[in-house]
Formats: sequence, structure tokens, C-alpha cells
Amino acid sequence: MATQTPSWVGRGVTLAIVGLIVGVVIGYFVYPAVNPTTTAPTTGLPSVIKIGALLALSGDLKSYGETQKAALQLAQIDINNWLATVRPGVQLQIIYEDTGTNPDTALSELQTLAAQGVKFIIGPVTSAELKNMMNYAQSNQIIVVSASSTSMELAVNKPFVYRFDPPDIYQAYSIARMMWDAGVRYAIIVARHDSWGDSGASGVANRFQQLGGQVEMLQYPPATTDFSAIVADLNNRVTAAIQKYGANHVGVNLLSFDEGALLIQVAANYPTLKQVRWFGSDATQGIGSFIQNPTVAQFNVQTKMLHPVFNPTYTNLTQKVRQYIVSQLGRETDNYAYVAYDIAWVLVKAILEVNAYDPVKVNQILPQVASSFFGASGWINLDQNHDRLGGDYAIWTIVNQNGTYKWVQVGLYSFTSDSITWYPGYESFA
Repeated sequence: MATQTPSWVGRGVTLAIVGLIVGVVIGYFVYPAVNPTTTAPTTGLPSVIKIGALLALSGDLKSYGETQKAALQLAQIDINNWLATVRPGVQLQIIYEDTGTNPDTALSELQTLAAQGVKFIIGPVTSAELKNMMNYAQSNQIIVVSASSTSMELAVNKPFVYRFDPPDIYQAYSIARMMWDAGVRYAIIVARHDSWGDSGASGVANRFQQLGGQVEMLQYPPATTDFSAIVADLNNRVTAAIQKYGANHVGVNLLSFDEGALLIQVAANYPTLKQVRWFGSDATQGIGSFIQNPTVAQFNVQTKMLHPVFNPTYTNLTQKVRQYIVSQLGRETDNYAYVAYDIAWVLVKAILEVNAYDPVKVNQILPQVASSFFGASGWINLDQNHDRLGGDYAIWTIVNQNGTYKWVQVGLYSFTSDSITWYPGYESFA
């Protein structure tokens, strides 16, 4: 997903917070939590620490894979500069493999890396891929850390498998709150029929019903490319709901990947579908296909479509990573790229802490090393399921600025208070 310069830049309150944090960040990278001296023994450490990166560089969500790869390229540079000081003779090498956003390919690539002796993996991008890899990783004691898998189906005890981003329970609450505050009382959830889409739709439905709303589901196969039948069905459902509840009280929640642009392009042909509010998710926030197609972008503008995404703690380091990604890709990044950058640091620090390329030993201390790390995405505290504790979600939309469609952040959802703070000028989105 692509994003533009965050709207937090220039906000007084946020800058004050950033000011307090910058000192922490600078201090952290000068005196890391794991700070082996140049005289520390290297017994058990190879001269090259190999970490695999299973990324979706093609297929659905390839934009995620591209930004995560760029973030990891910067991480390798920064980490190797640091290692040259604290552990001369030891270097990090990240090995990239394209999963094509395909669960079977992800497993195959994991097996290939394992055969090469690689025991630490960053990725994959999607929950369906991670689900397909978990048994093999656990059986072979390979540590896998994803930056963007969020399915609640995987929010379970999973030895050797970590997710440094929050599970979708937090996002489900944010989507339900956005719909409810917008006056929606009847929601139609259109979702991919896979691990991520199924659990996400269930989470949103449960929370929205707790608030007092009513829900119906419309699922489609992930490989769908022709959405004419799906959208025709959706139009019939929305039409019936409007007749019963009124357009102001009907909403559509789209839980899709990049293919959501194809769905919306068809939906733009139905005037009725433009009469209701639409809501996306972290998998549609910032993606280029939503602003590169004028029909899709204008549909977002007309329906005031909102897209929530995990909100990291922004610091000078966050900005450094962002600027590097923009320089490499020529477009804005998504927030999960910051998480990928941090994963590389945490894995290397944990390996150095146990002084061995040993996933069993690293698995015993990784949560502690992660919790002591303050990186591009902020503090990384994990729950009992090896998932990141989260709560706050940035809310984005597409606007037309002088004929150019752009992503802008318009608000912030707090899980603690279950409330949304709208930024000045965007209160009408409530």
C-alpha cells in the first residue's frame, strides 16, 4: 500500500511526542539493548548471518512486498554498518524470494531456503501464506516473523512463528466504530474467502452487531478477476437494504487486496452503490491501484471511503526509512514496511545475544529482545501468541487535490477508548 507524507507532520501535539521520543531513539542506536563489544567471542556465529525474506513481489499485495523489500535493503545497510563496529567480521545477508502471494509457492520457497541452511525468515506478506508455512516451520524449528499477516485465525499459540504487527481484532473494532459513527446500521461485508478475509469479516460482523448493527456477508474466491456477478449481487443487496433502512444507514465494508480495484471499477457503473458509504481495510489503504485508476479513485471520493491501518509511532527513524523507500520506488510506503525494517534488527540482535545461529536458542529470548527494541515502528511488545500488542489505527481516504488523487490521513482510532479523533477539516467523515 502506498501512502503520502503522514498528516501528523506539523501537528503540535504529535511533534511534542516525537521530540520526547527522538532522544530515546538516538540513545537506542548509540547504545543498543544488545550491545556486544568488539572483543565478544564469535564462537557459534557464522561470518555471514543469512536471513531469508519471503515477499510477495508479484501477485496480490505485491506493493506490500516491494516496500518491505526496500525497507529490508536499508536495514541490511544499517545493520552491517553497526556490525562493523560491534562485531567485525560478521555481516548480514538477506536472501529474497518471490512468493507471488501464493501459499503453495511460499511453502516451496521456505523449503528451498531451509535446504540451504537458512533458519530465520522474514515474511510472508499474507496470512494465507503464513498459515500454509506454519507446520513446516515449526516441525523444522525455523523462526518465521511476518510484518503484515493479521488474520485472527492465526492469533493462536505458534512456536517459532511471530507476527510483529497486531492481529485484526483491533482493526475489526476500528472498522465497526467507523461505520457506526457514520450512521450505518446495516452493513454488507464483501470479503475474500481466505484466512484473512474470513476472520476479518467475522471480527467486523461480531463487533458491529455488539454495537447494535445488522450485517450480511458476501464472499468471493481470492482468484476472482471478473466481478460482474459479485457486484450485481451486491447491488441487489444494497438496493433492498436502502429500501428498508435508507441510504444514510447502509454501508459496505470491502475486505480485499489489490483486486478490490477491479471490484470497485465495476461497482462504479451502479448509481445505487454510490449512494452509500464504503469502508476498506489495511489491505486497501494506500495501494496504488486505488489512485492510479481515476474511476476507482473517484468512487472512493464520492463514497467517502475510509481505510484503517496499523499506526506506528512516528520518529526520525520512521522518516529515514520512509525517505529511503520513496527514493527506491518513486512512491510512498505503507506502515508495514517499517515493521519489516524492525524485524531484521530484532533477529540480528537476538542471534548476537545467544552468540549462535541457533533458532531454538533465539526462540527462547526473541520476545524479550523485541520488547527492548524501539525501532521504525515504535516499541514491539508481543502477546502470548507471539503477535504484536496494538490498538491505534490511522484512518486514510483518497482526496482529489487540484485534479490529482492522493492518499491522506484524516483521523486516528484508539482501541483503548474505542473512539475516533478526526483531524481538522475532516470531521464530515464521521
